[in-house]
Amino acid sequence: MNTLENYSNQKNKEIEYMARYVWRNLLILYRRLHIKNNLRLSNVTEYIELPKELSIILSIFYYMQSLLENVRATLRHLQHTLEEELIISNNQIFGKIDVNLLANYYPSSIPIRIQKITIDTPANIFLVYKIYQIQKSLLEARHSLTKGDHSYVMSILVEEIINEIDKAYALCTYILDEPILKTLIKHIKTHSQKEIEKLEKKIRIDITEKPREYRTYKRIFQLLKKINDNIVIVRDTCKNPKFRKTLTLNINPEKLYELYGFTLILQQITEIYNIDSQWNIEIDREGKILTLTKNNTEITISYNSLPRNIQSFMTKAIGKGIINGPLDTQRLRGLPDTIILIKKNNTTKKIIIDYKYTTDIRYIVESRFKALAYLYEYNADTTIIISPPPKQETTTEEETEQQKTFYYKAKQHKGAIIHITHNNQKTKTIALAYIDPTPQQTNQNKKTIKTLLKITTQDLEN
Repeated sequence: MNTLENYSNQKNKEIEYMARYVWRNLLILYRRLHIKNNLRLSNVTEYIELPKELSIILSIFYYMQSLLENVRATLRHLQHTLEEELIISNNQIFGKIDVNLLANYYPSSIPIRIQKITIDTPANIFLVYKIYQIQKSLLEARHSLTKGDHSYVMSILVEEIINEIDKAYALCTYILDEPILKTLIKHIKTHSQKEIEKLEKKIRIDITEKPREYRTYKRIFQLLKKINDNIVIVRDTCKNPKFRKTLTLNINPEKLYELYGFTLILQQITEIYNIDSQWNIEIDREGKILTLTKNNTEITISYNSLPRNIQSFMTKAIGKGIINGPLDTQRLRGLPDTIILIKKNNTTKKIIIDYKYTTDIRYIVESRFKALAYLYEYNADTTIIISPPPKQETTTEEETEQQKTFYYKAKQHKGAIIHITHNNQKTKTIALAYIDPTPQQTNQNKKTIKTLLKITTQDLEN
């Protein structure tokens, strides 16, 4: 497994924080939005495909907590039955003498049958068995994740999943450690698979025929089935060779910062527009473009990909050599990190975002030219540059030296918004957002992105 040593001279804590934030929050967005297809995030010449099935792991702990509450409630009214037991007594008589066996033991001892209350009922045995099976599946999923090589950034995704698995496993152990249920564990080893299947069949019939007696058990068995089905999906996903290959992908810090910014953008759009399962949510075949639709609002978000109705002015450019012959200009078009199209009430807002993981004032100043180029090339309404705050430093480049004061002052405001109007044309906007990828700045980063998106789209609400 790779370690932080692979990223020499990088801010190791930032890398760990960004990776943890990206993986966990993308999985949360999968669950919240009920996304049906996988996002495929560009990684230079490869793709990071995050399986949607992994998001299920986030709900398993919730279901386990619900199971714990229901088991606790059931323990107060645990199903029990009377069981008759034969005891050979040498001196005391405490029960009913078995006269049919008396001649075999008398006078040295007396066969006695006693009745006792037992919780060894099919429903209770099956309950303990299913929890044990859930533990077994959790361990299988965990084991499959710990095998093989992982790149450092992807190993943090593995850690996040394992943490959820361990939480669910601990709750299983806690339930099985209940003194009453603990006495039933012996049946797990003594009952064969066929016997368990017979138990399950009998319980299904009993739940139908004796609804009052099995009222509390019905909810428990529903939860057990849901938990087990979900864990099997997660386990099989963790074993999938395609996913295991994804875990080996090397993701450089610059790409990770892009993913971090992209995740923040997705989160804040979700918050601003109250996006939930009531929206129609689609991902294109390639997994690069997300489209969210509800009533008169349509939001398209892409990552390193051009939506179908977006064209670069370079598409129609004609290239020629200075000496001889034509040159193909198709590859000269820019590829923005993120494009957002928001259509509302017959008005469209086009926003282009570029992420720069640098604190070098020279590169941040130069990024303004890229922002201006995207305004023209894609006829965007707004271009946004997202980067960490620049460091105070002396430069040898004249243009940077002249402009750096503006960028340093913008740090006090978490960035800047510049409105540009030329020859009475429609006003366009360039924005700079300083997003510092540290845990301490998480809430501020969310606020900065949310405020910026609201400002740049406020005319859609008019």
